[in-house]
Amino acid sequence: MKRLTARTPSQIAVIVVLASLSGVIALAQSQAPPEANLKAYVDLARQDLNKAKTDILGQAMGFTPEQAAKFWPMYSAYTKELNALGDVRLKIIKDYADNFQSMDDQKADGLAKRAMDWEAKRAALKQKYYAQVRQALGGKLAARFLQVENRLLTVVDLQVAAEVPLVE
Repeated sequence: MKRLTARTPSQIAVIVVLASLSGVIALAQSQAPPEANLKAYVDLARQDLNKAKTDILGQAMGFTPEQAAKFWPMYSAYTKELNALGDVRLKIIKDYADNFQSMDDQKADGLAKRAMDWEAKRAALKQKYYAQVRQALGGKLAARFLQVENRLLTVVDLQVAAEVPLVE
């Protein structure tokens, strides 16, 4: 197995922000923004991601005007909650990055448990909004929403996984 290269905490944080919020990892390590600018950078990347997701979802769903009027307010609320979970994920990964060089069993276990808790919360959030969409628009459109959202989230998750080094 090829060994992943170690990165500094700020490099890992920037990579995660790019992967989880914009879906594009194109910046070289030397272009990483300073920690003080991370919140502004996250907000900007999130805006780009949310716009792209909305465009993709709108095309994939093929809503009538009536369906769109019901769906988009629910999706807006979902996105707000998903962004809050993204902040939790970023904190977990920043904690991982901060402790990468000195990781011990206890810290690794705690981070793994926090990551699994985050995954469970994201699954619960999708279940909550799937049920709302199903009630408002029916099972087929709700299933399509879940399929498209899962595909988009899978791309983000794969990019994050590819950029965060394995525990040594």
